[in-house]
Amino acid sequence: MNDRFRKLTLGALLLLVSAYSLAVPVSYQFVATAMSGPLNGASSAGYFTFDDSVIPAGGGIVAQTGLLSSLAFTWLGVDYTADTVNTGFASFASIPGVFSISFGSNCSAVQCNVGVSDTFFITAFGTGTGLLAYNRGGVFGGGKTSRLERCEVVNCGRVAVPSPGSGALFAFALVAFAIGLAPRGCDPPSLTRHSRDCGNDEIGHVDRKI
Repeated sequence: MNDRFRKLTLGALLLLVSAYSLAVPVSYQFVATAMSGPLNGASSAGYFTFDDSVIPAGGGIVAQTGLLSSLAFTWLGVDYTADTVNTGFASFASIPGVFSISFGSNCSAVQCNVGVSDTFFITAFGTGTGLLAYNRGGVFGGGKTSRLERCEVVNCGRVAVPSPGSGALFAFALVAFAIGLAPRGCDPPSLTRHSRDCGNDEIGHVDRKI
């Protein structure tokens, strides 16, 4: 009994760890272009990454800060990262890749604004043109962002695939769990593991920083 209990416990723990490690970071690139204000005509490209575990099952709105795990974007002469930019909210449809996300240098849960000098925010869409708003020295400006494009693996500086060995860990966990459930002297049931496929897209390069 003790041996079987240990096997069950090991299997459960491995399933928990492997489920966590199978969470996939997804990255998107974009280009922001000012169309009014002191930076009219200027543009800059960047990308951000978030973990797909933040997407609600079946879609929905996630109104919280800290959704981005990484970000690279230069605006108003500042190189922004996920440490200096926050999310306001994200809205996901039930169809993969159909979503919008708002982030900027002056965001809190639910909202972003440019009421403070030298701030910006972006509301980007996975299906079309997004919005840019900024404040430089107390002068407001606006613009647009390109449609978000998925950029995976080394092109965005991120690897949007399961952690190395996580697939094998998941299979091992299932086998260990099955062995623990099987009666003594019986072989574990056969298990089939499905793999998950990730593609690679090209990422554009930043032509000019602001």
